[in-house]
Amino acid sequence: MSCRFQGKKLNRVVRKILLVEDQPLNLSLLEHMLDWFDLRADVAIDGLQAVEMACTGAYALVLMDIQLPGIDGVEATRRIRSCGLPCQPAIIAMTANAYQGERRRCLEAGMDDMLVKPFKLDDLRRVIDAYLPSA
Repeated sequence: MSCRFQGKKLNRVVRKILLVEDQPLNLSLLEHMLDWFDLRADVAIDGLQAVEMACTGAYALVLMDIQLPGIDGVEATRRIRSCGLPCQPAIIAMTANAYQGERRRCLEAGMDDMLVKPFKLDDLRRVIDAYLPSA
């Protein structure tokens, strides 16, 4: 469960994004898409790096590829959810697998939503509006 607005108690709103993607072409495309919204992201290129970075508590939103080297995005999400953060980031699955079973698997692991690749700029905007706190 996300508590992404908790930072307001400290007179700040955390708006950092963690982008987890191992394919250079996809990563470049996603960074350009975020640039359309004047947003930048820190990058993790595998599941273990994503867990390490997300468990610092520095991120409001994690865009998580599912197929990653090492541990996949589903297992990375389980580990992030269990690392004891007082304020969990929203975690959005990014996958080319549009099957209902994949969606269920992602949600059961603790992901908040899913983007099916290839997705459009409007799809990313919906996620940003829904899960990234406004400044």
